[in-house]
Amino acid sequence: MDRGQVYENFLYVVALAAGCCILVPFKLNESNVNGHCLLFGELNVLTNTVVTGSQAYCIFVFYSSLVNTVLAALLGFLKSCCIVNTDGLRVVYFQFATSILSALIWINSLVCTIFVVIGLTEWCNSIENDGNAESCEEAEKWEWSIYTPAGLDGSKFYTYLFMAEIASICSTVIWFIIVVLSGRNFKRGLFNARAAEYYLAEERMHYMYPPALYPPAIQDIPVYEVKSDGGSRYL
Repeated sequence: MDRGQVYENFLYVVALAAGCCILVPFKLNESNVNGHCLLFGELNVLTNTVVTGSQAYCIFVFYSSLVNTVLAALLGFLKSCCIVNTDGLRVVYFQFATSILSALIWINSLVCTIFVVIGLTEWCNSIENDGNAESCEEAEKWEWSIYTPAGLDGSKFYTYLFMAEIASICSTVIWFIIVVLSGRNFKRGLFNARAAEYYLAEERMHYMYPPALYPPAIQDIPVYEVKSDGGSRYL
């Protein structure tokens, strides 16, 4: 296993940790706000009402991050434990499939990051503009029990969502690096596999037709012209 594959396997572990840092805060925040989604939410201070965002945003972010985390663990396990012959064609095909799958995971992670970043920004802008708060973090000290819908506990909402935002950005960057390394490792593995097949074919030809069985090369015999009084002669 070369250095590029070692780096790639290490990044799978980092991607797994980043995925957990998205899932855990999201689940904790969901339990605090009674299952509502605060992404793209709005605050109405006059009526003490929180207009929560669509639940589809949080469901998509959570389960997409869950899939990314599971795939990071699976790919890291397969690449570190189940690959012995790193130059075989089967391994090269697996590396190609890994490159394609990593690219799809990166796109999925990028979409999740966009939802989290923009959704949290919209929610915080509503708090700062309508709630006259200096920052979204300051709103954690509010008395959220007076707001409807009932059961909202916003004492840690910004902490959890900010953790998920940072983890989402890190996850997107990590998966992009994985895509680059995976493509590089696939290209190197394909080159090594083709080189191994070429040398194997040369070795088989050497054993099938050893040099002793080859007919000697026919060399041109030099011809010399000797001129005399009796005429020309060729030797």
